[in-house]
Amino acid sequence: MSGERQVRVLLVEDDRAARHACTLALRHLGFEVETAVDGAEALEVVELLEPDVILLDLIMPTMDGFTFMRLYDGDVPIVVTSGWTDFEDLPYEPYAKFIKPTGMSEIAPTLREAAKSRREQENS
Repeated sequence: MSGERQVRVLLVEDDRAARHACTLALRHLGFEVETAVDGAEALEVVELLEPDVILLDLIMPTMDGFTFMRLYDGDVPIVVTSGWTDFEDLPYEPYAKFIKPTGMSEIAPTLREAAKSRREQENS
């Protein structure tokens, strides 16, 4: 990857099989991936790992993505990926939205763009 640091993604997905498949696909595409099983765990993990971008499912037990977005007050860009299609219910506009099923190869350019945008904001 031309000496550039890997983009660190926090993948928030409750479905174990989907989380595993997405993790493998993203790693294959050159991302560093950490995971959380719901919004509550994501709130803890995001502070510890300082990811470049959050890839967030919306419908999860314990704490869903809607609640996560209401509680999270950081500056890491959020990319939503969900089978839920009524994005008007979101607490605020995420960096990008994808309707499942969408392949990680389709989402990857947006994750890189979001991370680059955040890095540029930090450096300005």
